[in-house]
Amino acid sequence: KYIEKKYGDTLLYQGGLKVYPTLNSEMQRWAETALREGLRKVDKRRGWRGVDKSLNLATRKLDVEKHPLDSWAKLQLEVDKIVKGVVLKVDNKRAIIRIKNFRGRLYAKDAKWTKRKLTQVLKKGDVALFKVLEISGELKEYLNKTKPDEKIDLTAKKYELKLGLEQEPEVLGAILVVENKTGAIKAMVGGYSFAKSKWNNATQSRRQPGSTFKAIIYTTAIENGYNPSRIIVDEYFSDFDFHTEELWEPQNYPIGFKGPLTLRRALELSRNVISAKIVKDLTPDKIVQYGRKFGIESELKPYMTISLGAFEVTLVEMVAAYTVFPNMGMRVNPFFIKRIRDMNNVIEENMPERKQVLERESAYVMNYLLQGVIQSGTGQRAKHLEAPIGGKTGTTDEFTNAWFIGFSPSVTVGVWIGLDEAKDSLGRGETGGKAACPIFVDFMGKYLEKYPEPQQFRKPAGVIMVKIDKYTGKIWTEDCLHAFYEAYIPGTEPTEYCTEEDHDMIEDYYGKWADEEEDEGDGDAQGN
Repeated sequence: KYIEKKYGDTLLYQGGLKVYPTLNSEMQRWAETALREGLRKVDKRRGWRGVDKSLNLATRKLDVEKHPLDSWAKLQLEVDKIVKGVVLKVDNKRAIIRIKNFRGRLYAKDAKWTKRKLTQVLKKGDVALFKVLEISGELKEYLNKTKPDEKIDLTAKKYELKLGLEQEPEVLGAILVVENKTGAIKAMVGGYSFAKSKWNNATQSRRQPGSTFKAIIYTTAIENGYNPSRIIVDEYFSDFDFHTEELWEPQNYPIGFKGPLTLRRALELSRNVISAKIVKDLTPDKIVQYGRKFGIESELKPYMTISLGAFEVTLVEMVAAYTVFPNMGMRVNPFFIKRIRDMNNVIEENMPERKQVLERESAYVMNYLLQGVIQSGTGQRAKHLEAPIGGKTGTTDEFTNAWFIGFSPSVTVGVWIGLDEAKDSLGRGETGGKAACPIFVDFMGKYLEKYPEPQQFRKPAGVIMVKIDKYTGKIWTEDCLHAFYEAYIPGTEPTEYCTEEDHDMIEDYYGKWADEEEDEGDGDAQGN
């Protein structure tokens, strides 16, 4: 599409072009697998939609024991492959499924996600989707040694597959992997199936980014007088919206307030009210200015709802924006073609485009704050990865979009999940932490096995580390319970020591749940 638009049909189809993409084929496979598996999991939580009864072989008077399915023509069985099968027999404990000339067993536990009895889910003759969970040793040997068209005894128990029940997901998604140093796109998957839809959700879809936009808001704060230990009270907040002429009252998710929080804890817990207070203080116009600095080209309006990520952007825009944090303030422009040659010359060559958009010190402080989201906040599903990881979850009103954008020293990875209709909900509780973050973790787990990262991000000389109490934000004393080394730009670090009164203030709101809040949570932005 890119070449056709830029150079025309003739050169595309008759020019003998050689195109050198930036994609890494291995990373692309990891990304495809992670996205497809993640979308299936989210879709299953939405419930069983049933099989297409018009395909039932018994109803169509076809032989359920012998009639072939078109999709079996070139099918090669392997573990984790999802294939169509015909139901031969079913009771509430198991179903017998035919795939080509082989039989498989689907046990009730491998269809429990439907929350129904097997006999309510499948009938004899139904054609459904199944995942190959295991292939018996004998069958594995048979598949390796015999001819594909050789017939075998269907009753031979040694030729068995263990299967799980699947369904074609309605949930959409995308994943994008960008190399921090250059901006080269190393993997891009724009949907579940290119055969099903040519629409690229990574570059073409514009959706509300939810709390992923808070990284830009908090950066604006850091560069305009705030520091990570500044206390802001999470409490009821409202503002008159002159654009709608209505009172605007942002809500937290989960509903409720947590009292005085440091800027760090507010970001880690993704508190909407505090984001709104920051935007009110700095002004929406200032946030829009920073959005442009981060490279967001989609429409951003200076409304208070920008504090909840209410304006639509693309995944590629948000991933590019997040490269600023691991790159010490340098934003890279993503690109996917290195060069194009015709039969004689190089007709196009793309080089990395980098631009310093933040002070190095500001970028590092935000990087360090976003690492906290992984260690102690809504992104804890990525906590076990063997690398320094920063990132942010994002969820929009009524759980219509789920986002996760994370970065290591070498790559930035963005994941978006939603439905075809932007207003449709993924389901109660389908936050960025629950729905999108596991896809990031799946990809990064494979990536880090082959490309291990250093144990920490490089810290600029202009950043100092100060030991504070994490909950009061003041300099640590022996009476403090929550020692933490915080990053500061010199001159912004706290100068006061913790007192008993400081601890009591936090304890009133915080003490009862402070420790348990360190466990994995999904308290993300929700409610525009």
